[in-house]
Amino acid sequence: MISLRARLASRHPVVRVPGRGAGWQFGNGSDKPGPHSIVGTNDAERFGRFTLITDANNNRIVEVNAADTVVWEYRTDTESGTNSAPLPTRAVRLANGNTLISDQFNNRVIEITPAKDIVFQQGVLNTPGDGFNRLNGPYDAKVVGDFTGLTPPFDDD
Repeated sequence: MISLRARLASRHPVVRVPGRGAGWQFGNGSDKPGPHSIVGTNDAERFGRFTLITDANNNRIVEVNAADTVVWEYRTDTESGTNSAPLPTRAVRLANGNTLISDQFNNRVIEITPAKDIVFQQGVLNTPGDGFNRLNGPYDAKVVGDFTGLTPPFDDD
């Protein structure tokens, strides 16, 4: 009952996640940001037959199925007023199905629904600070008591 997580070096062009088979990888190997590359990956989390990948230099979070198809994507650089390179650093799938994202250089942590609606935000979009509701480049966030670190086992057959 362990969720396998891979901490990956920055600018890693291919994601390899334990538990996805000896040769499993995702991304075309390019070190240039683009729709088929994974660049600046800080984190990948496997849950069931899906893998949630934080693709920092492409400013997105992607969910990949067992057939290596992107089945869900959230971009952190599309709102008015966003940093042009927000570099999200961590995404965690919560027990309620929402996703918690550390949106580093947009200086916020957001919880989004599968429909991509923001239902919680700590920090003000692209506004660093240390006062009320201000964050400075949050790198990692989790919900205490809701972190998906323990998940049911999965079958790789």
